[in-house]
Amino acid sequence: MQKDVGQMVIERTNKDLITEVGLLRKEIVDLKNSVDTSGTSNKKTFAEILSEGLAAPSAQVSFMSAAKLAQDADSRKCAVIVRNAQVSSDSSKDADFAKKIADQCKVSGKCQVFRIKTKSDQPPLLKLKFETMKDASTVMSSFHSVKTLVDGCREATVRPDLSKPELNQYRKSWAQAIQKNNAEGKRIWTVRNLEVFITVGYANCFSVKNKIPDLELLASSDCFDLFCLTETKLDQSFTNSLLSLNNQYSVVRKDRNKHGGGVAILISKNLKFLPIDIPSNFGSSEVVGLDVMVKGETIRVIVAYHPNHFAKLDNLIATLEFLLSSQKNCIFLGDFNMPHVDWSLLSACDSPCKHFLSFVVNNGLSQHVMSPTRLNPDNILDLCLTNTSIVRDVLVGDLFSDHKFIKVITKVRKETKNCSKMVKLFRKGDYDIINHFISRIDWRLKFSCMSVEEMYCSFTKIMHVLIARFVPTKSFKLSYKSHSLSVIKLQKEKLRIWRSEGNSTRYKEVSNLLKRRLRQEEKALHERCLENGNPKEFFNFINSRYKENSEIGVLKNKTNEPINDAFEKAEIFSECFSEVFTNDDNKFPTAKLRSNFETDSITFEPFAVEDALSKLASKVNTTPEGIPAIFLKNVCTSVAEPLSIIFNESVRTGSIPIAWKSAIVKPLHKKGSRSDANNYRPISLTSSVSKVIEKMMRKHLTNFLNSNRLLSPSQFGFRSGMSTESQLLVYQEKIITNCLSKLVTHSVYVDFKKAFDTVSIPKLQTKLRSYGIREKQLTAKLISPSMINYSQAQTKFEI
Repeated sequence: MQKDVGQMVIERTNKDLITEVGLLRKEIVDLKNSVDTSGTSNKKTFAEILSEGLAAPSAQVSFMSAAKLAQDADSRKCAVIVRNAQVSSDSSKDADFAKKIADQCKVSGKCQVFRIKTKSDQPPLLKLKFETMKDASTVMSSFHSVKTLVDGCREATVRPDLSKPELNQYRKSWAQAIQKNNAEGKRIWTVRNLEVFITVGYANCFSVKNKIPDLELLASSDCFDLFCLTETKLDQSFTNSLLSLNNQYSVVRKDRNKHGGGVAILISKNLKFLPIDIPSNFGSSEVVGLDVMVKGETIRVIVAYHPNHFAKLDNLIATLEFLLSSQKNCIFLGDFNMPHVDWSLLSACDSPCKHFLSFVVNNGLSQHVMSPTRLNPDNILDLCLTNTSIVRDVLVGDLFSDHKFIKVITKVRKETKNCSKMVKLFRKGDYDIINHFISRIDWRLKFSCMSVEEMYCSFTKIMHVLIARFVPTKSFKLSYKSHSLSVIKLQKEKLRIWRSEGNSTRYKEVSNLLKRRLRQEEKALHERCLENGNPKEFFNFINSRYKENSEIGVLKNKTNEPINDAFEKAEIFSECFSEVFTNDDNKFPTAKLRSNFETDSITFEPFAVEDALSKLASKVNTTPEGIPAIFLKNVCTSVAEPLSIIFNESVRTGSIPIAWKSAIVKPLHKKGSRSDANNYRPISLTSSVSKVIEKMMRKHLTNFLNSNRLLSPSQFGFRSGMSTESQLLVYQEKIITNCLSKLVTHSVYVDFKKAFDTVSIPKLQTKLRSYGIREKQLTAKLISPSMINYSQAQTKFEI
């Protein structure tokens, strides 16, 4: 039977495969025999290879070996890399060289040194590995100032021991720092202040009232971005301004409705945040939180206080689970009073601790505090829990109260901002020269053939040139409260003793001395503010302690989304405030004529304008055209003529400069949530020049109304000699008279919501006409909707 062609191909292929397998088996047998018959003197175990590598001279450690040793992140934190050091070719002298560096940097711990060959002819790198991260940090900070004292280090530099990705980022950061320094013309930026991370300080305060100076010292020394505080023991009598650390921080807090407890978060004014609204059904839990927004990333920071180990945990855990449901990077800090949990083994020995540990494990949380936070007995009561790897490091410090202070360093980089602010010093302007220049101008000739708008634009342009040339400018750096050198030295001494001796008698003595010095500094500051006799400084000091800060944070739009962009926030406020104003229905009431007299025409004489300008307050107020009241007051004589020309022409033609109809609207918080635009009211910052003409016209109108007795004697407020205090005296007299006459008195108190904003301008004009104010220029032009209603194009929001 003839074979099929396909079958023949398969048989031939199988034969070839069998031959290949046989050859492979033979090669494996030969290789095995070769290994078995070879000498065993060259065979080494992994331990032998490792020990030889460690015992070898540092010059023999290859670049790849050093890179492998640096893979351990904790090990890298304890090491620094020295570059461009002129070291001996004999690697055995590297240990002495490293010891000289450590001695000059005042690091007493042991130091290992590794020499790392470079690929070029440059000097080798030296890796100095210390016992603690603190020693490495000390060398990093002090090497630049002491390197000239060590032979071979004059041109050397140090950097952290970094992995390859970290090193690439480090080099990029240095390039950015150099670019910024070149732009500034001086050395300001380094990698240390360019690449900084969000840091959080936590403390169980056991009453924060007497620890404000301690927090201010920590804020100035470590520049914390947030403080999370428990056991604040505050009530409504203690304002947020007192807790804001000299207005450097915003305050979000929750006080207990009775003595004790309480939690608070202090967040730097440089960060944008949104407080978290916790539902009322979790109201009994002492928990407060906020979302911090940095570079498009959101961190949810929560601080909680569980007052008693045996207190019920259900409500607290329910609150924390609600806050975890957002799927954001969460950091939980607080005193949870769970002493019987072994966080290294994740085990607990009593029911409350098991319950809390179960919550931590079930939600995939990591606990970062591994050393006792309270002494006698030593227990971990204060915890740092996270649901992601957002935390870079957690450091347990010295005692803040009866608990230790905790520092949390996140992996989120801060936005670096220039903290300086350029300010015009109008009080130090050279007004003699300014007045000389203004008085030499022939204003009537200059304003000839100009409209009112062109006149005022020309006037403001000249004023801006004079302000730029003859009013000095100063740069103010926004910084934390400064402390004396003695206080800073005591703080360093206290920390040094704590690290070496712990809670010793000497530590307690230095700590108490530091507290006394801080109280003395605070007292001296208060005495300087209260005893210098300046009323303005006195009231500024009092207001800074009791008035809320007017800064606007993150807002929520109609869909409850957080809005951080300044333009979008301005749009939200514009929409909110515009809803208040009334659209007139064009139905005018019939108003009976109340006077047979009419107002006289008004003329603005230069001497009258000068008098009005001289009565302006000496304040540097914000105006749309950038000319504050203090400047106008100091040049009142020389600008009286040009302004009188502009005022008279404005009345004659009924034309108003755009700047007079413009306003900078500043939202002012009233009450409730700061993220809701409805809880703000608008403050309009208008032109100081427009206020002058308004006051002069008001004086003209009130003289007419008073001389013809057109105002009711029952009308109080905004009238000379008839204030609201006078109204109370009249009201009290009527009540007493009726009581003595045994008459029944009914009183009705009415508060019209947003009354000024809802006034109908056309109806107001109708009423003014009935009082005899009939001059065409006043009724049709200056008192008109165009003067009152600001369009969106003419309105700016100060956010």
